[in-house]
Amino acid sequence: MTDLAPQSQEGWDYIDGKFIEPQISVAKQLANIRFERNRLLAERDWTQLPDTSLTDE
Repeated sequence: MTDLAPQSQEGWDYIDGKFIEPQISVAKQLANIRFERNRLLAERDWTQLPDTSLTDE
């Protein structure tokens, strides 16, 4: 049975009389990092970057 009271959070375990925080999988952590990186790149003001040459001149 699951307690769905407003103050409860899914994922917590109760083992040996102690509450154990939920563990976030590595895949989920990486997905969060990629999402944040992509968001920051999308919001960046590319017009403020200095012009650079792609060839050695």
